[in-house]
Formats: sequence, C-alpha cells, structure tokens
Amino acid sequence: MKSIKAIFFCDSYQYIGTSSKEGFLKFLNPIINSLRKNMNINEIWIVTHGGSTSKVFQENINVYNVFNFKNGKELLEKLEPDILLMTSSEYICYSLMLAAKKLNIPSVFLDSGILYSTEKSSFSNTLQKRFTQIRLSGNDFLKKYLFLLKTELILELGVRNIFKTFFQIFSQLLSSIDRIEVRPKADVYICSNQDWADDAMKKGVLVENIFVVGESLLDPVYEQLTTLTKNPSDKIEILFITTSAVEHGIWTNDMREQLVVDLVKELSKIKNISKLQIKIHPGESEEYYKQLVHPIYPNVKITRLGDLTNLIFQSDLVVTFAQSSALIEALLFEKPIILVNMFNENYPFIREKIVIECKNGEETRKKIEDGSYKEIDKKKLSLYKERKFFKFDGKCGERAAEQITKILEKRENKKKS
Repeated sequence: MKSIKAIFFCDSYQYIGTSSKEGFLKFLNPIINSLRKNMNINEIWIVTHGGSTSKVFQENINVYNVFNFKNGKELLEKLEPDILLMTSSEYICYSLMLAAKKLNIPSVFLDSGILYSTEKSSFSNTLQKRFTQIRLSGNDFLKKYLFLLKTELILELGVRNIFKTFFQIFSQLLSSIDRIEVRPKADVYICSNQDWADDAMKKGVLVENIFVVGESLLDPVYEQLTTLTKNPSDKIEILFITTSAVEHGIWTNDMREQLVVDLVKELSKIKNISKLQIKIHPGESEEYYKQLVHPIYPNVKITRLGDLTNLIFQSDLVVTFAQSSALIEALLFEKPIILVNMFNENYPFIREKIVIECKNGEETRKKIEDGSYKEIDKKKLSLYKERKFFKFDGKCGERAAEQITKILEKRENKKKS
C-alpha cells in the first residue's frame, strides 16, 4: 500500500486528535478514513499556535508551527508533501496554495457545513466587529499577512498581484466579516452542496474543478441513526449549544456573559418541566462555563467534547445564540431550535424561518412553558434540508476521497511521463 504526506491547516492544534478530529474538523474523519482504505496517510498539520518548531519533517511529529518557516515556499520545500488538503481560506492557506501552485504540488479545498446568506451587515456593524477582532487578535492577523507577503515576494508574483491581493483583503475587511476567499487557487474544490458550488463559480472557480459530494460530517450520523433510541423522560430535554463568537472576535466576553446568565436564570425557573444540558464549543473553556452557570443552576451538566449526535437526538429542544455547524444535526432530526438573538444579529436561519427567534431568556422561557417552541414550519424545513445536505447516504466521505485519489494519481502519472 502506497504512502503519502498530506498537509492540513488548523489555527490551533486543540481540534487535532491522533485518530480523529474534533469540532469543525470532524467532517474530515470520513474522508481521511476512506482514503486510508487504499493508502497510508501521514498527516502533517500546520498550526499558528503551538506545534513543533522543527524545520525538517520527522516521522514522529505531525504538527508544525507555521511561523517557524519564513514563507509558504520554504515550508513546502522542507516538509515535502504530496498534496495540500485545505479546510480554511485565510492567509496561511492562501500562502500555501500559492506556493503549491509554483512547486507543482496538487491542492484541494474542502468546504463543509451550510453556506449562509452573503447579505451584508451595516458598515458600522462590520467596522465594530472588525475593531473587536483586531483588538483581540490583531497581532495574529499581522503575522499571518506578513507570512503571505513574504510568500508572494519569494514566488516573485510581481507588484501588481501583491497589491491586488492586499486591496482584496482590505475591501473584504471593511465590507463583511466573512473569510477571505481563495478558492480559485486550489486545483480541486470539493463541497457539501450545490449552494457552495454556485458560490465557488461566482468566485471564479472553473465548473470542471468543482465536485459536490454531500456533507461528510453526517456520514457517522447515518451509521449511528439506526442504533439511537430516545430515552424516556417526563421533562422537556433542553440542549443549550454555545458557539465561539468571543474566541473569533465577533462578540465581546461581556456580551456572552450577559446572554448566558440571562438565559440560564430564566431556564432555572422551569426546572419542574424541563431539564437543561449545555454543550459548549470545543474552543471554549469548560471551567469558565462552570463558574458562570453553576452558581445559578447547580445541576446543569456542561460538556465540551462528546457525542453531539446523541445529545441532539435525546433533546426535545435545542437552544443557541448563533449559527454553527453543530446545528446541522438538529435540523436533520427536525428538532425545534430557539435562537436567542439578544443583539439583533442578521441571522439567515431566522430569515429562512426554520428556527424560532427569541430576544432574551424570558421570552425563551415563556415559549417553553406554553409549548410554542414546537411550532416549526415542517415544509420550509424539509425544503431547506433538501437544498443544504445534497445526499444523506453515509457515502459523502467516499465521494470526496475518490476525487482526492484521482488528483494524486494524476500527479503520479505526470511524474512517470
């Protein structure tokens, strides 16, 4: 069985396990497992926080800090991957894909999750969020951009291209809080649904390089679904799913605390008819939530890592305060979702009318008490699932792996000829 070295990128290694990925990287597990049926994969992870500072590939090290290398070209020359499998389009990934193109290393962009509406927020709101992000992580932003600039210079891309990239980044910083789009730089673009494919074509990706494979995140759900049974309960099982809005600089810590405290205080008032469990984002601190929540509601179980599928399946209601990939399974299982929109965010789920909007904890409590939390539009939800999930058959990872295998075989044939 042949062996390959594949480079992946993640800001922090906390999501990278030895045998499986956590958090937003979970969608990679079915893809990597499918690839391993036909080849040995040596995963090389590039991170911006933590990781080895070695500049030479070592068999027993698979996580390297990107800033120990001068630029993307040096990194690829030192680590010598056979392929890049990028799951992010921020500046480090952009740098690596530019260098890969120059060094004839194939690159694949993998998109998972739901493509939310590209409707822009107000200019003042965007500036406010960008200012918060820069205040919290401006040094990281600068380091990443300088790494990109050094890569462009060493690749001799020319002043015109360098300025074009700079103004693209600058305009996106001011116009939205979306990620910087770099999809056209990858050789192959693999995505979970037609929405992503259409968006990629608008961004300049050639249609022949786009492959819709379905949501691989749901492959384990498909396999697990037949084994799941709902535990009987005489109370409404509420699952509160948090997101890393603070860690990404979108919210302040005060905003999160205000919402969480308000919501938990109100939910603690209906313990006679409901039971609360909190699933926090893998990037958040479990200890932080315990200190915040347990003085108000001592019996609440708080989980950071765990079987999200089973947690959602056992729930009667999911409560959250933002949109994330964690809600995909809730939509799939047609669980009612209350989105607590305390700060009047422009959430597509609310515009699509597939979740129930509440402005605060009191309104949430009342909807639980009177049973109106169940009033979801099943027809709208069914159409939404059909549009966003493509195929739910447990084979999405296989389809993605098939396309990755093809590009590897194509590279191998080029070497031989």
